[in-house]
Amino acid sequence: MKTSLLCAVLTAAGILASCSGNGTDYKITATSQEMLTKGDTILLTDYDTDERLDSVVVTDSTLVFEGTADKNRIVSISNHGRRIAIFILEPGEITVDLNLRTAKGTPLNNKNHELNAKGDSIIQNYYTSLENLKKSEIPEEAAKNATDSLANATNSLLTELNKNAFEQNKDNMFGLLVFLDYAYGLDKSQLDKALEGTPEWFRNSVRVKRYMDSAERLENTAPGKMFTDFTVTTSDGKTVKLSDYVGKGKYTLVDFWASWCGPCMREMPGLKEIYEKYNGKGLQIVGVAVWDDPDDTRAAVESKQLPWPIIDNAQRVPTDIYGIMGIPHIIMFAPDGKIVFRGLTGEDLRNKVDELMTKQ
Repeated sequence: MKTSLLCAVLTAAGILASCSGNGTDYKITATSQEMLTKGDTILLTDYDTDERLDSVVVTDSTLVFEGTADKNRIVSISNHGRRIAIFILEPGEITVDLNLRTAKGTPLNNKNHELNAKGDSIIQNYYTSLENLKKSEIPEEAAKNATDSLANATNSLLTELNKNAFEQNKDNMFGLLVFLDYAYGLDKSQLDKALEGTPEWFRNSVRVKRYMDSAERLENTAPGKMFTDFTVTTSDGKTVKLSDYVGKGKYTLVDFWASWCGPCMREMPGLKEIYEKYNGKGLQIVGVAVWDDPDDTRAAVESKQLPWPIIDNAQRVPTDIYGIMGIPHIIMFAPDGKIVFRGLTGEDLRNKVDELMTKQ
């Protein structure tokens, strides 16, 4: 949007600090030396509704989006379906560092930038304390207990930081952005309590409603419940059901993942350990690729040399049914199809599988 001649003259004269066409114009300047490839089309989309707002073709290390903000909204910049920054679209000049995934320059984005800086400080203190623990000469058991205590204390500080920011901003888009982080994993009663005092537009957010739906579905697919079947049409046109694998007399570990998900990829070596240890001994692993392009899924399967069956092109079908809001998400099903546990990763997952398989 071009400013009017009068606006330009007044600004040059120092009478106005800045001005835009109608007070609701925005300019987003996003930069990165590593994440932009010449010729790629970068999308600006509404984070809540996935509505496409604008697009820019990369010519150098800087992207510029300009327009009129009809309302404040959370938006994302994405490349090849991968979100590389999430921030708040509001009137004014917004600068986005795509490498750091941070935005600032406008009131609500500055609030979020400040919150992130405080969170980064807490995390940095955690790593400093962790390094000091590693250098100490305390007994192994005491060191493990101290490490667990440090992790719990850090999580508590981060949760409290986000909770306070949300409580103080229930009436604006920054509050919604914080809520989507703070409320992750809360059960239905906790979500109901947190949403008290929020305006109607807040509660009607697609993502807030998805959190509520997810909480209800989590209750319906909790440990002890019988599995809920789903059907997927894979990229090669085959119809595959969860019941093709689950409830057939074996423990079945189902990994919901995507090729673009870093934590999912980091989980694969641990899953391979479990596979090598127990495959053919009463346990099987099945991968379900969600929210992913089938071509990317196949490339990841080949790259990681995954030896277990993969159901690709599942998209949101299973995650909606099982209330899964983030991946990787792993569910263990008993031989009869009942859910044994869900949500464990890393060492916790391997220990739980060892415990389970030892008892059978």
